[in-house]
Amino acid sequence: MLEFKRERKLKVLKKRKITSHFMRITFHSESLFDFSDKEVGGYIKLLFPEKGEFKNKNNLVRPFTIRNFRKEKLEIDIDFVVHEKNNGIASNWAINAKKGDNIKISGPGPREEVSKDSDWYFFVGDMSAIPAISVILENLDKASKGIAIIEIYSELDKIKLIKPNNIIIHWVINENPLQECSK
Repeated sequence: MLEFKRERKLKVLKKRKITSHFMRITFHSESLFDFSDKEVGGYIKLLFPEKGEFKNKNNLVRPFTIRNFRKEKLEIDIDFVVHEKNNGIASNWAINAKKGDNIKISGPGPREEVSKDSDWYFFVGDMSAIPAISVILENLDKASKGIAIIEIYSELDKIKLIKPNNIIIHWVINENPLQECSK
């Protein structure tokens, strides 16, 4: 039996800005051969190196939603929230990542399944939740109803979400989210 939660090394293939505060990085690794086609919406944990080196016990670990996975190419897309100032380790890493850079991951972890039998749905999240909310909305029945409230940093951070027509999106703009957290 294969060990699915082992550490794997991924290589940056490309990155692109989705909005001024949102970036998608595409990674490749031959070690993704045992990911299933159903990994989108699950999560991996990125292991950020300490001072440029991977150390087993001292890596900073952060979970990220698998936004896209292309098994035939062994490519995975991860979306990062990037900040203009007061950057965290993950944001700094994403901003500075270049084609060919490596990062380690563990996982995948399970995808959170949403009941398809619900009469109504309610989603709430900040920008870091957009990948997970996006995957869920894309997989709901077309007749689904509900509301999604998503906090973003600016009007420019609104993105087009693929969703059922009866799901209403409310974008809440918080220009200073990091200051709000410290109060």
